[in-house]
Amino acid sequence: MQKRWGYYLLSFTAIIVLTGAGCSKGATSAAKAAAKPITLEYWSVAHDSKIMGDLTAKYKTVRSYVTIKFRRYRPEEFEQKLLEALAEDRGPDVITIHNTWVGKYQNKLLPMPANLTVARVYTVGGKLRSEQVTEIQNIVTPTVRQLDERFVQTVKADVVRSDDAGKPQILGLPMALDTMVLFYNQDLLDQANIPQAPTTWTELQEAIVATTRYDNDGGIVQAGGAFGTGKNVDRAGDILTALLMQNGATMSDARGRATFNLVPEGVRGQDSPALEALRFYTDFGNPGKQGYTWNTTMGESALDAFGRGKAAFFFGYAYDIPLLKAHAPKLNYRILSMPQLNPAKVENVANYWVESVSKKTLHPNEAWDFVNFLTQAQQADYYTEKSRKPTALRASVDKQLQNPDLAPFASQVTTAKSWYHGRNPAAADSALVDMIDFIHENRALEETEDIFTAAIERAISKINQSL
Repeated sequence: MQKRWGYYLLSFTAIIVLTGAGCSKGATSAAKAAAKPITLEYWSVAHDSKIMGDLTAKYKTVRSYVTIKFRRYRPEEFEQKLLEALAEDRGPDVITIHNTWVGKYQNKLLPMPANLTVARVYTVGGKLRSEQVTEIQNIVTPTVRQLDERFVQTVKADVVRSDDAGKPQILGLPMALDTMVLFYNQDLLDQANIPQAPTTWTELQEAIVATTRYDNDGGIVQAGGAFGTGKNVDRAGDILTALLMQNGATMSDARGRATFNLVPEGVRGQDSPALEALRFYTDFGNPGKQGYTWNTTMGESALDAFGRGKAAFFFGYAYDIPLLKAHAPKLNYRILSMPQLNPAKVENVANYWVESVSKKTLHPNEAWDFVNFLTQAQQADYYTEKSRKPTALRASVDKQLQNPDLAPFASQVTTAKSWYHGRNPAAADSALVDMIDFIHENRALEETEDIFTAAIERAISKINQSL
């Protein structure tokens, strides 16, 4: 057990003892000051309290003078509570933020220093005679370049931001990294005589037609797929993002501006990649198309429809699994990797949380030391094992590929991507959803390229206004 929880003496983190001390009576004044008891406030919306209790307890075996006070908030209250606390200088030291929030909170986060100065207190000797030793340690933290060696590629792109002088800085690190996958109802596929689940978008289109059921008036009574619209599809923007990237669109440029409306150099076709992707997705919600399977009147949640057995397919994440087990424990479902338009150019969507440090913390060394501890292999592997989430660490991917429950997710982490959502990530997500619904709201008009182009340009404008 001790080996499993061993602190990070290997990899890119080096520890150098600057000041040693003998028994506690002889410890230097600097060492005594460094080991003064402190408490770190740690706020999150994403992590299980029991798992984090185990991890914080193990951290205390490394930094005995540090107490971690973990608080988990409901998603609907987290950001408001956080902003209020930071404004009143009483906020947390360590914060869990979504990977798309890094730009929004950049000015409120403390970048990872190149070196951390912390204390280590331990006992040497036996029962008859023992001494307490206090050391001051200088920990060399990972560089921006080293992130790619340890984490999958999207992490560096998401957590590194340049300061006013143009110097890249690390603003957070993840313990896990979720990816979008395709859930399917095995019973509904069997009833439709589909022996093998689809692995490409073409096969999925065919399966959608085979599993969609209509009443005598043409109303949908069983959806083949719970997608095709915007507001009543969970993470509709992520589904569309996957299609945009797979079809060759570039989501944003080096400055962070949304560019998926442009035709990338070297891409050939009558329409732009964005126009083709938007038409392809919205056709699933268009009564005039053969693959029509979902509409805006079919409830507020695609996940709920899938859980009730009213939809054969659903796009979701690993975090949806506990929800399905809780609300639909008897549902016979399976999980597949995300369908691809071009298997030779795989594109997947990342959705995850990063641990970061508030700029207002009074204990920056210990706060960043704790984040480093959490995201080391031993602790991160424990977290993903207990939470049943995909890993963000390159070294742990192969192990998760051997786990049937995690393999569909883990197989995608090296090709998963996110994109810069600006200072208002909620507005960026809403812009994609509104782009989808704009097409359906204007369906009475002739569906020309002008309607799709207008929807795309409206979305681009909204997103870039939030930068």
